Amino acid sequence: MRWLATLLVVFFRAMPVLVMIFFVFVALKLQPLPALVTGLTLYNGSVLAEVFRTGVNSVDRGQREAAYSLAMRKTHVMSHVLVPQGVRAMLPAIISQLVVALKDTALGFLITYEEFLQAGKLIAGNLDYDLPFIPVVLIISPIYIGMCMLLSWFANWVAERQRRNPKVGAAEVAEAKPGTLLPGVGGGPAPGGPGGGSRPGGSRSGDLRPGDPRPGGGSPGAGRP
Repeated sequence: MRWLATLLVVFFRAMPVLVMIFFVFVALKLQPLPALVTGLTLYNGSVLAEVFRTGVNSVDRGQREAAYSLAMRKTHVMSHVLVPQGVRAMLPAIISQLVVALKDTALGFLITYEEFLQAGKLIAGNLDYDLPFIPVVLIISPIYIGMCMLLSWFANWVAERQRRNPKVGAAEVAEAKPGTLLPGVGGGPAPGGPGGGSRPGGSRSGDLRPGDPRPGGGSPGAGRP
């Protein structure tokens, strides 16, 4: 499946979008709107697939290994670990691809789809003076340019916001204070109570067992009458 997906992505990325639209319109004999949507979907989908792959691979490899060490499945690793972090790198490229898709919608004019440019041609055909396309183009062009510039500005704004305000911030670590040592370290009380109760599996440092010598060198029976 991986080789098949790679072959499809490379094929549709290499084919010109105009040739793809004409092939769908002529060979499959679809209506103008389905032919235009199919051609744009296949081309832009293959480009976005490569963007998605690059964004996921940009995540640190340690994130993937740490998730697998927690016995997470591949689908969970992708949906909960890799994609949320990779989206930050993918988002500007995705929005920029929207600009390309918006400009490519004008290719529907070549297969007689009544989009914005086709509507301008119909308006210019009803004018009675010479060179009627010039005023129509002077109106249509700023609209296209304005929409593309708006999307480009939005992509740059998203990229700047991602750089300045990352969603994942550094975790704050509390400063160590006196008296917060681990139990049994540095002479602190051992677990088991305020006075250092018995440790699991052993006795306290001051307890004696039967037969052990007492402090001072005496035996257990020394000093008894």
